[in-house]
Amino acid sequence: MAGTKCALCLKETELRNSHIIPELLYRAVYDDKHRFHEISVAPDKRNNFVQKGIREPLLCEACEQHLSVNERYASQFLNGGVGIGIRREGDRLYLSNLDYPKLKLFQLSILWRAGVSSLPAFSQVSLGSHAERLRIMLANDDSGRSDDYGCLMFALMLDQDQVQGLIVQPTCARLAGVRAYRFVFGGLIFVYVVSSIPPPAVLRPHFLRSDGTAVVKFEQLQNLGFLMGTLNKMVHLGKF
Repeated sequence: MAGTKCALCLKETELRNSHIIPELLYRAVYDDKHRFHEISVAPDKRNNFVQKGIREPLLCEACEQHLSVNERYASQFLNGGVGIGIRREGDRLYLSNLDYPKLKLFQLSILWRAGVSSLPAFSQVSLGSHAERLRIMLANDDSGRSDDYGCLMFALMLDQDQVQGLIVQPTCARLAGVRAYRFVFGGLIFVYVVSSIPPPAVLRPHFLRSDGTAVVKFEQLQNLGFLMGTLNKMVHLGKF
């Protein structure tokens, strides 16, 4: 692959075909041939089977490895490979004993990669000057404070079952008066608050905290208007 500038270290070097959404978050949608069904809401675009998640030349090998440390931890966290505390109260899970730096950097890496991607699938993620701040944080393994680009985590549910086989184009929204970006993947919804002012107090308890605690809320698919609108459109087009 032709050498050009790595988006993270900014060095002129050979680039890898980098995942924007980490590969581990595609596992739930792969079939037995390691393919997933890509469904478009464009009437004139056919559905396709895709062998790998969405990628583009973005990072050099060294930076891929740099970010993979946090991805390995996130994979273990999501698949029960690390010992964490879990307590359920109603529609919420209260988590403890998390590795805050690794999990927070994993969260930030998804937001940043989507923001610097040139692919149409991530066109709604427009970070402006925040992209450079995120790049510096990731390059320096600086996980920042809990309120820095805080991410609310939800488990996407249909009745009692987690909806894992769904990855949706990230969208922009307003949340408690501030800009937010919504990502849906691997049975989860990540909602990032991206603002130059401190996030509203009502949101802060729901971010991953520096003491290694977090809250994950169960959210029913049928209650999410932005997802139901997309799914209804695909059904109307005969694509879902």
